[in-house]
Amino acid sequence: MNKFEQLGDMASYAVAIFGNPARGDFALFDLTKGTPFPVEEIQREIAERAFGFCGVMGIVRGEHCTELAEPLGEYTITALSKAFLARLEATVTAVEAALAAQPKDDSEAWCFRLYALKDPRG
Repeated sequence: MNKFEQLGDMASYAVAIFGNPARGDFALFDLTKGTPFPVEEIQREIAERAFGFCGVMGIVRGEHCTELAEPLGEYTITALSKAFLARLEATVTAVEAALAAQPKDDSEAWCFRLYALKDPRG
């Protein structure tokens, strides 16, 4: 397993970075477990925009981690980090909305009622 696969595997959220550093043109593609990658549209976009693989960004144990195939300029890394953060925030918002939409169960109330029962052993 190479360093990119390892980061993608360890991360709770990860993206692959594809781009053309000479043009300053980049795109981030989701690598999170359960996400199909690469799909035909992504492969087509990579080919049409003449992208190469640039690296992986991810969140590992709450920390931002990046593995790059080749060094990139400070401005490029800053811009990619901001794009990654925006994508992460959008993902968190979507997950929070999905969790809020789930029906609530009464398991917590059931536990309180169970704890309040009188112990028949004495």
